[in-house]
Amino acid sequence: MWVQDPMDSLAMRLLSPTHAMPPGPLQPVSPCRLLSRESPSGALKAVLRKASPGKGEEKQFLEIWDQNRKVKSINLTVLEKHGNVYEDDQFGCLSWSHSETHLLYVAERKRPKAESFFQSRAPDLRSGCADERHDKAVKGEQFVYHDDWGEALVGKSVPALCVLDVESGNVSVLEGVPEHISPGQAFWSPGDTGVVFIGWWHEPFRLGLRHCTNRRSALFYVDLTGARCELLSDDTKAVWSPRLSPDQCRIVYLENGVLGPHQQCSRLRMYDWYTKVTSTVLDVVPRHSQGTFTGIYCPALPGLCWAANSQRVVLDTAQRSRQELLVVETLSGSVTSLTTGGPLGSWSLLTIDRDLLVARFSTPSCPPTLVRGNGLGWEAVL
Repeated sequence: MWVQDPMDSLAMRLLSPTHAMPPGPLQPVSPCRLLSRESPSGALKAVLRKASPGKGEEKQFLEIWDQNRKVKSINLTVLEKHGNVYEDDQFGCLSWSHSETHLLYVAERKRPKAESFFQSRAPDLRSGCADERHDKAVKGEQFVYHDDWGEALVGKSVPALCVLDVESGNVSVLEGVPEHISPGQAFWSPGDTGVVFIGWWHEPFRLGLRHCTNRRSALFYVDLTGARCELLSDDTKAVWSPRLSPDQCRIVYLENGVLGPHQQCSRLRMYDWYTKVTSTVLDVVPRHSQGTFTGIYCPALPGLCWAANSQRVVLDTAQRSRQELLVVETLSGSVTSLTTGGPLGSWSLLTIDRDLLVARFSTPSCPPTLVRGNGLGWEAVL
């Protein structure tokens, strides 16, 4: 409640706004929060934050929350297992294991310290030998250039898959990823036996990835016990946006040809985890007629796109001059528009929960509006 004294009416005005809060636990929102992810059961929540305790100093913390209670906070910077954690949507991820005992994320691989040929250091008087922290320093490479992944990914060069043991707080960097591959968009495999990820070829040099869905990449699986890496898709294509079905049996992802135009028409592919068979759900549409499906033109699949029965996938894609919501039957490949009977405009799927859809709707004369529905009807949330 506050008081306003307007000069035009010369009358004091008392303002009292009313706020309606939904039931449930409260979660503080911090501008320093980089990533957050709820566990599969919804009981726990992982939050990645950054803090700047001093000028020019930045630290990253991984917190575990139980409702409104913070139960654990791990200073990832102090552990020195890796560099900064990736928070972007190109490589980054924060994935709970199905058992809710481990967290998977992507971070910059720790690079050996480099120093000048002329740099000298005093011996450690306490041990009578040189400081062990400098033993592995590489001389003469202090100013060596390391290429990164370009626009919006500056400073991100060699990503690594990292796993946090929630109980002990120990962090380990997964081995077995080929050296010529940059991993990202990772998640836990069925049974938590390993990690599924997208790997981009970075030799002979790194080309920009932002808005470039035609870079050579493939779907991989790395086993946690034997550090064995297995190729799950064609390694001559460009693939991205892998999504695991709720029953943990199938993985859908988008696929393009390498090179060619950016944001070209994509295929929707599906990999069966148990039969090891890859099938094409929707192929590239070379030419379409009026009123028919024009193909998939989207930068990524929604994070949650599977229906509850693990048979249908919901996505948003450009169809001529509009963005529409489509439901795809993965077994038959049939496509149905969920927005045909709705208002004319552009639709973007935000999330799906037990077949309840939350989307964003907008038109040239209407700002983006949050709506929800089940495909039969839509209503505005705000």
